[in-house]
Amino acid sequence: MTVFGSSRPKEGEAEYEEARELGRFLARRGLAVCSGGFGGVMEGVSRGAKEAGGKTYGVTAEFFKWHANQWVDTEVRMKTWEERLFELIRLADGFAVKPHDLKARVEAAFDVSADPARLKTSLGVLSALVDEAAALA
Repeated sequence: MTVFGSSRPKEGEAEYEEARELGRFLARRGLAVCSGGFGGVMEGVSRGAKEAGGKTYGVTAEFFKWHANQWVDTEVRMKTWEERLFELIRLADGFAVKPHDLKARVEAAFDVSADPARLKTSLGVLSALVDEAAALA
């Protein structure tokens, strides 16, 4: 499951902690978590997945000077931002987007437009997870 979200939230902030819980939730259901690999939501979701014993992937780009956060098991390093987006598509069976991040929405829209058949799979996976989460609440 590829998760898109802002690099801005810090540990302890609501958006970071929500991503962390999402990572735990996905990992407990046997899903590997993939993100852009840097900080903020990407770190939170990776951290949560690791805390729940899951596997994490971070797709980073040489365009940015940083490397993956400490919670990423496997860093996949691409040359450009565009190559990074295509790799995030290739690795995913589904997508999740943190709702308050316009850049993440644009990236996700780009992913879906690049491979529209993936949207149905993504919505199906997310629908099943939402149903399961609702049953637990």
